[in-house]
Amino acid sequence: MDEKYTEVFTDGKPDKLNIASHVVGFARVVEQSSGESKVYAISAPFGIGKTFFCDKLKGVLEADSVPVATMNIWAMDVYEHPLIPILLKLQDFYKAGSGEKARSFPKIPTLLRLIKSGIAAIHVTAPMPNGALIELDGKNIVDTNEALRENTGGEVDIYTEYINIKSEIETIKVFLRTWAESFKDKPVVVIIDELDRCRPDYAVKTLETLKHFFDIPGFVFVLAFDEQQLKNSVQTLFGTDNFDGYKRKFINNSFLLPEPNRFEFSQYLLEKTNIKHYIEKIRKDKRELVFKLHGYNMMCHNFGKPGVIEACNKFNATQSSEAIIATSFTAYSQWFGFSLRQMEQVFDRLLMFVKQIANSTCLFSPDLAVLLVCLHEFDIEIFNGIRTNNGGSEKLFGRIKGTYDALHKGKENKLPTFPKNMDGLPDIKGYSSLMENETIKLSYNIDRFFWGNNDLSFLVGNVFLNNGDLISKDGNFDLKRFKETYFSKMDFLSHFE
Repeated sequence: MDEKYTEVFTDGKPDKLNIASHVVGFARVVEQSSGESKVYAISAPFGIGKTFFCDKLKGVLEADSVPVATMNIWAMDVYEHPLIPILLKLQDFYKAGSGEKARSFPKIPTLLRLIKSGIAAIHVTAPMPNGALIELDGKNIVDTNEALRENTGGEVDIYTEYINIKSEIETIKVFLRTWAESFKDKPVVVIIDELDRCRPDYAVKTLETLKHFFDIPGFVFVLAFDEQQLKNSVQTLFGTDNFDGYKRKFINNSFLLPEPNRFEFSQYLLEKTNIKHYIEKIRKDKRELVFKLHGYNMMCHNFGKPGVIEACNKFNATQSSEAIIATSFTAYSQWFGFSLRQMEQVFDRLLMFVKQIANSTCLFSPDLAVLLVCLHEFDIEIFNGIRTNNGGSEKLFGRIKGTYDALHKGKENKLPTFPKNMDGLPDIKGYSSLMENETIKLSYNIDRFFWGNNDLSFLVGNVFLNNGDLISKDGNFDLKRFKETYFSKMDFLSHFE
């Protein structure tokens, strides 16, 4: 990737979403549209990262000295017609780039007055010889004259109104065309986000406005939306099943946003939220409950097989709260089908949970915390089922697996596993009750907390595991109370929207 884009993506840090190549590639397509009138779409389901993509696209285009403006059309649908906010955005954009000596942006008082009155459409056709039907909300000449009298306080000649509207539209088109030509080999780009959040009629009006009013050489519009939502809007308004045919009338090409790398996004959230600050406090207080391997015991179990201790040390290096959160949160997000936006929301809950632990005397298990936070968001019934489970981790996770299969009915019923940080490890029988069954390997070791009826043997009696001497058989650790504390803290968080 060109060095000039380095600061565009995560402020010079590695590209956490692996999206840079897609953004730069899309920017190249847009930049090659100079002298043409184009409408491109960035299509992805809600919460997958369209706004993030648009922000980075703007940064890349600016780095290439391409004039670009962005607008959230959903925030503007308080206006009766999308023409007004789009023109206001272009006016501000023009003034910002042209300085004080710039020509005045042309005014369209007649059209704006009729839009404000609620009786004007953008697509104006020539009057018929017999007196004409003008596309003013489908009203004929008599109805329109009556509406104009009511809204202007006097008699109005509809033919004069038509001439004025046509003249104003042509004036602004000539102005915009001349403005675009001043950039020579670069298009003027307008990125419109959140179209799928608008009212159905407003979303469709936006498409029609771009087609009929801004079909101007040198202008490229990029729309970001969930195609299914737009399809629903079109079907609601027109009852058509031919959405693809309708879409092609307004959009030249659609770019399908690639599936995000959830592991990279989890790491990004770790950094963005600064959750490490609270984990470090827990670690300093010696309350970080993670389970590592006893290398010597593992070597003995494997009859002195070479490389066993080295493999255990390699695995143990991954056993920090931060690493466990990143891998666990990734796997559960993929398992439950969280979008990027949902991941961000759930991770915010996790941060609140960690803050509670940091300000208490409770031990912190990142495995258990991530599972409960994700389950609480995904399915409260399963969450409560875990809370009342009397033992048997296979039964517990079998229930979750059944929910997963039902959720992904018709798809490949293979559960996503955690990143392969166990590669190269020797035989670890007994390390996890689910390790031996590869088809339901849902987690590494979360099942230890639900092994038997509050039995500590799996936590402290396993000769292969080392919990850092935080809990022991002879101590006063109460597993039942420990789990209930976690559930109670989740109950408290459930009061937050």
